[in-house]
Amino acid sequence: MTFKHQYLSSLIIASMMMTACGSSESDKEDIKAVNQKPTVSVAPSSFKEKAMATIAATASDPDGEITGYSWTVVSGHDLTLQNADSDTVSFTSPEVGLDGDIIELALTVTDDAGETATTNVQITINPNTIPLSFMGLATDAPLSNATISINVSGRNVGVETTTDAKGYYTVDLLLDDSEADSVVNIVAHGSGEQSNAGLISWLGTVEKLSQQAGDDKTLTAADNFAVNVTNITTAQYGLAMRLNKGEAIKDNETFDLLSSQLDFDDVLVLATAIKVAIDKSNENHSLALPDGVSDTLALIDDEITTNDYISQVQSTPEYAEAQQEMFNDETLIDTASDYSVPSVYYVSPADNHLYGDIYQFGTDGKGSIGNEDFEWIMENGTITATVSNPNVVSYYNYVEVNDVGTKALVEHSITKHELKRVSSNSINDSLLITYYHTYHYPNGELEDLIEPEQILRIASKESSVQPIQINSLDTAYVTTPYNQISQTVMSWTETLTLNDDTTGTLRFSDKPFTWQDSEGVLQLNFTDGSKTRFKKIQTGNTLDLFALETSEDGSNFRGYAVGRGKIVTKDKLPSWNSDTAAGIYQFARSPFTDSLYQTWYELHENGDAEIILTSDDDEDGKLSTYEITIMYGNWQILEDGSLTLQLFLDKDVGPSPNCRSSLIANCKLYRDLNWKLIAQKSNEFGLLNTYYSPYGDGLHTYAIRPMRKLDIAPINLSQIVQSDAGTIKSALSDVRMHTKLSHQEQPR
Repeated sequence: MTFKHQYLSSLIIASMMMTACGSSESDKEDIKAVNQKPTVSVAPSSFKEKAMATIAATASDPDGEITGYSWTVVSGHDLTLQNADSDTVSFTSPEVGLDGDIIELALTVTDDAGETATTNVQITINPNTIPLSFMGLATDAPLSNATISINVSGRNVGVETTTDAKGYYTVDLLLDDSEADSVVNIVAHGSGEQSNAGLISWLGTVEKLSQQAGDDKTLTAADNFAVNVTNITTAQYGLAMRLNKGEAIKDNETFDLLSSQLDFDDVLVLATAIKVAIDKSNENHSLALPDGVSDTLALIDDEITTNDYISQVQSTPEYAEAQQEMFNDETLIDTASDYSVPSVYYVSPADNHLYGDIYQFGTDGKGSIGNEDFEWIMENGTITATVSNPNVVSYYNYVEVNDVGTKALVEHSITKHELKRVSSNSINDSLLITYYHTYHYPNGELEDLIEPEQILRIASKESSVQPIQINSLDTAYVTTPYNQISQTVMSWTETLTLNDDTTGTLRFSDKPFTWQDSEGVLQLNFTDGSKTRFKKIQTGNTLDLFALETSEDGSNFRGYAVGRGKIVTKDKLPSWNSDTAAGIYQFARSPFTDSLYQTWYELHENGDAEIILTSDDDEDGKLSTYEITIMYGNWQILEDGSLTLQLFLDKDVGPSPNCRSSLIANCKLYRDLNWKLIAQKSNEFGLLNTYYSPYGDGLHTYAIRPMRKLDIAPINLSQIVQSDAGTIKSALSDVRMHTKLSHQEQPR
């Protein structure tokens, strides 16, 4: 108690003394206010990828001011920050995938007393996307309940849908804009009885498809007919890949170029075989796909298997039935997309034809094909051209009238053409062309007969024309329509020599002309005022394609032929090499031609030569020794660099391996061939082919033809013939051999 009272008294006294004395200025300065920290905040935000992102901060100091800002990247992204020492920072947002990304930044602010505050902010980066919807049809006959998937640059992107009962589908796709140059394919896999169906269609690049789809981003057959996945699109894709040596087709231009180089006879054959496998094999199991081949997509991936399967089915009635069903299937014809009739169609020839036609369409509904005029209309995606002055070919034929055979005069002409578009791009269309052949019997033995013939061809437009690089002293080897030069010479070609002074000469005519380069077109100006011009339609591996147009009045041109040719400078003209010329050769032909029908040439290093011809005459699906013809002779290279091949017959026994020269007793010349080399790339050759027969009038024929050098013979004859090769067809008559050789080897 006493201690407590004393303590309180002391505190009171001390307090009174301090109050009485007061406080000094120095004492006041020792008492300082406490600094308050700054505050900072940044709102979360989002930006598109590859865009300028600008982010503003809000910072304050309650008892002073903000004197410093410092932005940093804490999420590990490699960003360049602009104005990182200010309240507003900017950077270019990175490229991201479809899932987007999140960037985290940290901002530290400093006040005038040196105090700091830090906050983190997350910025969402959203992708730029390309949305696309596809609406199409999967058919060869409609594929119901088929799985539709999308490949982008060869990878399945995991987007699938199922077709309805009629084969129609809709599928949505969302792609990152980095895929703009990627290629899209639509793939269809059948189910149930159609489980062997595998179809594919090449559509084009994502960027092109997005442009075609328009504002609604929905691609229909009206925008791009290739959304319809068919046996034809599958055949076209497979053969384009084969032409591209199995390499991926990465852009629109390459696919268009490859498509223009296809022989659409081959497309038709492969498409028909695909239809046979899908539609006919359930009822006829002999038409089923080979063992180990799961579907028709797997079939077209293997060239040998494809060729073998086609050989297996091509001669069956189901094959002919399937092909006719294709011709009648309107879903294979593009009637949906906008079809503006072009001013011209340059129709490419098939491998085994020398030239194709040129259709010219006037805006007045009139047009021409060669020297024939027609009137044309366009209805429901079909161009119908009715010929007003058809060329008429007269010949005699044996017909049966009232059960009595008689020889009747026949007048044949093509009176109508129908053109239907199967696919299209900027430089060419693939066309289903129907020719209506009319057979008229002027003496009334039979009623007139009209028979349709249908073919599938690639037809180039005016936009396909490429400039020709022409130099003086060039020689132009070009294809022309059939021309009977004389009683002993007929030609499907002309050779133009272009002189330095712009004059020129023709091989088969003495008609004088001058030549000019008319904006990349080779034009010949004749003294009578007529003109002929050659347009380059396609650049090939060896031979190019040229269109021949002629004007009688010098201004109005008609199109006559699209054929192979080459323009070369004399000193660059290739020639045969005696060290490498020996080998096995074959004129270009469809890979799908029946493998039992073959013609090839064998040139041996010792100068011996043979032509071998095979044909399944009894149609039993195999060859016997009586279905093989071998002609014997020799070959040599002449001083002008061309190669000549002569064939001989023994006057008594016909073809004989002991009869290879006219110097040998009893041997007579049967055929004389000359191959002038005008183009070569590796084992592919372009030839000016001269074919001479000493029989009758001694006819010479001239044509430009592509040829290939083979590694092995198309058929291994040793498996067929175990005896001496001279026994094969040794007793054939000259007449039969002449007919057969002429049929297989003369230009058509």
